[in-house]
Amino acid sequence: MKKFILLFCFILHANIYSQYFLNEPAPLQPGNYWLYSDYSGEKFSYRVIDSITFIDSNFYYIVEHTYQNGPQLDRYYQYNRLDTNKFYIRYNDALFSNLEVKYFKKDAKLNETWTNTFSGSTLIPYYTIVDTGTTTWNGIITKVKTLEVTDSALVDQFQTWSDDFGLIQVMDFEGGSNFLIACVINGKVFGDTTFTDVKEIRGNIPTKFSLSQNFPNPFNPSTNISYSLPQAGLVNLKIFDLLGNEVAELINEVKEKGNYRVQFNSENLSSGVYIYTVRFKNFVESKRMILMK
Repeated sequence: MKKFILLFCFILHANIYSQYFLNEPAPLQPGNYWLYSDYSGEKFSYRVIDSITFIDSNFYYIVEHTYQNGPQLDRYYQYNRLDTNKFYIRYNDALFSNLEVKYFKKDAKLNETWTNTFSGSTLIPYYTIVDTGTTTWNGIITKVKTLEVTDSALVDQFQTWSDDFGLIQVMDFEGGSNFLIACVINGKVFGDTTFTDVKEIRGNIPTKFSLSQNFPNPFNPSTNISYSLPQAGLVNLKIFDLLGNEVAELINEVKEKGNYRVQFNSENLSSGVYIYTVRFKNFVESKRMILMK
């Protein structure tokens, strides 16, 4: 139990940062697509899917996020919207009571600022437009705004947002960077929008252990959890509530190497945030999911 609490606290601390130090899509239009590369050359993308969902009476676009996981591609899905105050918002399926994160503002002005708060955390991220101007991206001159994201721990990130293409560059506090390679905006293609150096090999034998984000998330009443095993071994998959109580054990058996998917049915559980944890030999990984009834 003590080990799980320590693991949970580590996940909680890491997720505080992940809520605001990341890339996000804009403008939100079905079919819009952005392909990025990070400082190591690995690529990831966002695509606005031609489908929507309603959460708490709010209209959200479903956004598919694809990223490299070793030699294969993984995907998860998130929910984004543009509210009546022109804030771009992501639904926050995390361990906090603030369920919506404002990550950018359409038509934001120089020196304009806003914040997000998270219960259970003393860190408050501040978002400020610190510069405006123009830059050239992919041979096209575009108007841009520089957004500084910082918090009470003096952690910094600088994001460059284009009026035409959305987020085109991120420089973070660790010296890393992400930059936009190509995109599709309102049906028009800019640059090479394919993963030219990555092959999707989900049907092949995985080369390392991995645990994917459950889908759908939020969910009701069931969701799918996928994981990959590079070799045979004992696998244990459990579900916990936020107090660390075990609410279900889905798997506790020896599995052959390969890719697996298990369905979790929550009919006997109440709405809330749950943690699923997979143990495989020396590997332990946990992720969060939201049950909304």
